[in-house]
Amino acid sequence: MKIQSAKAKGRNLQKWVVKELKETFDFTDNDVRSTPISTPGPDVLMSDHAQETFPFNIECKAQERFKQIYDIFNNIKPVPETEGMGRLLFLKMNNQEPLVVMDAHLMIKLFGTALYLYGKYKRGEFNDDKNADGHTIH
Repeated sequence: MKIQSAKAKGRNLQKWVVKELKETFDFTDNDVRSTPISTPGPDVLMSDHAQETFPFNIECKAQERFKQIYDIFNNIKPVPETEGMGRLLFLKMNNQEPLVVMDAHLMIKLFGTALYLYGKYKRGEFNDDKNADGHTIH
């Protein structure tokens, strides 16, 4: 693959991440933006507000060498008891901390939902003994 094509793939992934963050968290162009390829630091620059809302340094890599990880992730087959649940892949190498791989759409959606519910909790919109669905917490 030509270097120009590889950089375009990475740039497209960065743009996708920025778009998803803007849509999920109502960020503006000033809150999140893609950095030029090969710039040191995170691939997505975030304002202080965005960092408080979504506290992650974002690195984007679009490479075919991840095929084995995708193959393993795609082989996570639900059994009837887990139908409709998301998939998590835990990875571990010797002398390294474990990592988790999950669907990016789901990760952003879960974080957005958690932030929304936390805001409701902080505003006192939940009973102390009920969760977001109104179920009693034991």
